[in-house]
Amino acid sequence: MTTLKALVVGGTWDENGGRASKVVTSLAGNLEAEVCNGGDYTKLSHEIGGYSLVVWMPKIWNDESKWYPEKDTGTVLICSKVMRPGYITVDAVKRIYDMHANAVIQIWIGTGNEKHTFALVDALGNEWVKTSDIGYLAQRIVDLYKWTSGAIRVPSVRLDRRTSDLKRFMRLNLEVADRVQGYVGKRYFGNVSTRCQSMFPGARMGAHVLVSPRNTDKSLLSAEDMVPVEGELHHPDGAPDVSVVRYGGARKPSVDAPVQVRLFELFPDINFFIHGHAYLKGAPVTEQYFPCGDMREVFEIRELIESKKTPRTCGAINLKNHGFLLYSQTVEACPSWYGGLWWMG
Repeated sequence: MTTLKALVVGGTWDENGGRASKVVTSLAGNLEAEVCNGGDYTKLSHEIGGYSLVVWMPKIWNDESKWYPEKDTGTVLICSKVMRPGYITVDAVKRIYDMHANAVIQIWIGTGNEKHTFALVDALGNEWVKTSDIGYLAQRIVDLYKWTSGAIRVPSVRLDRRTSDLKRFMRLNLEVADRVQGYVGKRYFGNVSTRCQSMFPGARMGAHVLVSPRNTDKSLLSAEDMVPVEGELHHPDGAPDVSVVRYGGARKPSVDAPVQVRLFELFPDINFFIHGHAYLKGAPVTEQYFPCGDMREVFEIRELIESKKTPRTCGAINLKNHGFLLYSQTVEACPSWYGGLWWMG
């Protein structure tokens, strides 16, 4: 099916030598992957380096100590979650974040002659497939791997830390976060950013911004938590792009920092962005779905703004299968971003 270097880890792992799983054998066969299928729990290695794709689905009894595998940078990791009665998709997605994975396979155990059912879900809760056909599941896993690997990302390099007075913007972020979490719980994630107008007065048209830190509950953010970011722009064929972002402090900025640095550069009249993982009724929607931090999303957003499908200096956009993006020239105009709109979980 594919030439990617893949590994499937599954089966039962205990102190009695474990037991292999037919599902794991079949999935590994369809992926043309190496397989580690059941065995002695004490010999189950958490080091999974050297693979471009890892499917991690071992059955380990609850009384055993829990740890998560360590993958290489750039490896696509897919975990699993058996969907027992009462479990919902949010429970499965939580495992993605706990394991720093890219997606999860939800498993509904068949009874009697019924087959198991599998659903492949990404970190934003989007379902890529729901099927009892392991071959088709494997095909969609490869599709997700290619989609994730095709993301255009920009590295972050640490700078000295600086802060600025963002209290009003942070209060606004709290209002938005509270409304979103009322519909989708603690899965708000997302990010906020603003230009560093007072911090870098000579860089008004450049790529200096403050961005919220990565993997942080945005409803708890303060001005002091914001990460100063400096983007390095280059101009291939006359089209400016971001080649690297440098940040200050111990915490990395949001993975979307390069996207927003680029948007600030493209639209000098926009000074504030708020992004979350919910949707806004009535806002225009981008055409393509890209993962968080993928620079290709910039072109989708630019198209909507430049085509005048949304106002240039203060508006709202829905990012397909990703969430919303609010933007404004001033903090004072920010409440009009969501006034009269309904949040959709």
